[in-house]
Amino acid sequence: MSLMVRMKIHLATPHETALYRIAKESKRQKANPDSPCFCLCCGEEMDGISRHALSRRANIILCDECGVKESIEDAVAAGVMKGNDPLPIEE
Repeated sequence: MSLMVRMKIHLATPHETALYRIAKESKRQKANPDSPCFCLCCGEEMDGISRHALSRRANIILCDECGVKESIEDAVAAGVMKGNDPLPIEE
């Protein structure tokens, strides 16, 4: 008697990969809030998450500059200002 096992392999999209990496780093940051960490948007080093911006799109901490940029993009998307659409989170 032979047993055949079928497995489907799911290749993660760039969006799924970005979300996974963000969730993993966010969890690490929150476990060690005073340790040096990196902005999950631009990659710049931050001196801990206690004084930086909380993202409006995901439950992550961003550097101050990326927090301001994200809030302006959201204002544009909401029609408050005219301009470009907000970037997807993986960008």
